[in-house]
Amino acid sequence: MGNHRTAWRGFFVVALLMLGAQLTAVWGTFYLATDDYLIMTFGRADINIERLFARQTGGTPAIRPVSLLLSRLEFLAFGEAVMPRIAINACINVLSGAMLALILDGLFKRPKYAILTGLAFIAWPLHAEGLAWFHSGHTSIPIGMLTLSVLAAYARGWSMLTTSILLVIALMTRENAVVTGPLLLAMGWYRHRALTPAMKSILPYAAILLVYVCIRLWQMSIALQGDAQLPVGQDPLATTFYLIFHLLGPVHPGLPGAHVLLAITVISLILLMSRATSKIKYAGFWIVICCLPFAPLYDTGDPLFEAAVSAYERRWYHLYLPAAGMAWLVASAVGEHMKAAVAAIVCLLLLQLANAGWYADLGRDLRQTHQQLADIIQDPAPIALVIPEETLLGGLVEHQVLDIPRIFTARAPMVYRWLPDGDGTEYVRAAQDPFGYPAWMTLRKGFHLPAGTRHFVWNEVQKRLEPGTAPSRPTHR
Repeated sequence: MGNHRTAWRGFFVVALLMLGAQLTAVWGTFYLATDDYLIMTFGRADINIERLFARQTGGTPAIRPVSLLLSRLEFLAFGEAVMPRIAINACINVLSGAMLALILDGLFKRPKYAILTGLAFIAWPLHAEGLAWFHSGHTSIPIGMLTLSVLAAYARGWSMLTTSILLVIALMTRENAVVTGPLLLAMGWYRHRALTPAMKSILPYAAILLVYVCIRLWQMSIALQGDAQLPVGQDPLATTFYLIFHLLGPVHPGLPGAHVLLAITVISLILLMSRATSKIKYAGFWIVICCLPFAPLYDTGDPLFEAAVSAYERRWYHLYLPAAGMAWLVASAVGEHMKAAVAAIVCLLLLQLANAGWYADLGRDLRQTHQQLADIIQDPAPIALVIPEETLLGGLVEHQVLDIPRIFTARAPMVYRWLPDGDGTEYVRAAQDPFGYPAWMTLRKGFHLPAGTRHFVWNEVQKRLEPGTAPSRPTHR
């Protein structure tokens, strides 16, 4: 018992040291555009029961009650400050690692491997995005922690009431919590080694899940009868490669040397897996269960390893939980040798910090462009954005410009963007779609900008918008 307590004390000491390193890597970052301001828009408005559930059947059906409530609480506490939100995400990520360790310890009674898995999960490189940009953390990390909490409650024998409450909260945070159903059944089977007692042990939770799925299907059918859309029907093969790439990719594709790091990571994992063959079937089952229900929602229509696209299409909220299976495999492979275990955790953390630092640097660039936009719109004349070529930072600045009417509501001018590949329509105008999400609205052919419109050209080298003139002819990307 004493060794058990010492091991858990060590876990929390190391986890807190990791937390300190993570916050240091992302300190001072900034990212306010599109998804972030959508979250803040929700947080600005007063919350009541009707509003918490209004977007379940109207507008986009992807807005969940707990996310709205969390947005409101964060706005009341922090206003529009970014770093407190990122710090909260980082703390919840540590708690997620603790929940994962509790699951494995309760199920297999091997605290050493459970603790190593929890630490590997905290340091998993994929999570760097959620730690550096608050909107992705807001979307992925709370639901991951709540789902793992449900599984930990079952594995540790917590009361049925506590487990049920956690399950309901998780389901109202995001649909990803439905994966608890097959995972609970698998855990029950492992414990009882028979299907019938396993099914009996999870019967109350299965009933909750059944009721929830029926309600959500009804809500989704109402929403889809309106303007809501879901990207269903992707190529299964492309989806499989997409999931493998983003789950294994140690850093964002825009980071220098990303291809080399990806190759090293894949080779290292193959070598490690050869030492954990007995756990591959369990971890593989975990990964498949956490990916399968949402695989049709992955947008695989764009190149997998293209930096500008990957900034928005990583779908981290569907990959947070599958990363736990990868962390389990790594911990199982190195657990017999403490030096190897320490080296593996350190390598994962260094990759995560490099990735997070890259995002933080990008955020600092965006802080400057955000301030520049605030200065530009002091003049109320309309503005038109010109981006000569597609780049990662340029694409993010485009989103900031698109968000001007929502970010600077009191004094926002009309905002246009020049289309270099337009088919007769040279400009689009910033607007909001029926869901309140910013979008470029197509203008009629032959449209002419209002008199006095100011043109600003994105300079990628200087990382700033510069006054310019209307292009005389299309510039192809």
